Amino acid sequence: MTRGVCQHCFCTEHRPCMGGCFWIDAEQTVCSRCAIDLGIAEELQSGVLVIDGAMHLDLFTMCLAAGYAPTEENMATLAEAAQLAFAEQNAEVELREGGDFRWP
Repeated sequence: MTRGVCQHCFCTEHRPCMGGCFWIDAEQTVCSRCAIDLGIAEELQSGVLVIDGAMHLDLFTMCLAAGYAPTEENMATLAEAAQLAFAEQNAEVELREGGDFRWP
């Protein structure tokens, strides 16, 4: 397996799936679109997946779905809002590289 290439559809960071996708694994070998197709993940809305009972947010995809440009500033604002929302619910939130949130 090659890091940064989906082992199912062969998309890459520079050539993502139509409509956008993001990595669901640290090895970067399964994209979010394939995870849904394979039944590994359930899509709640664009950019929000549930994988093994944990929720994953992709800020880039969420910005696009909301009609905002996925700039660093917009993604930072979205990240702050998500952290505040989950802090109120006493949920642990982990912001991962590339703007992907994960919380158990």
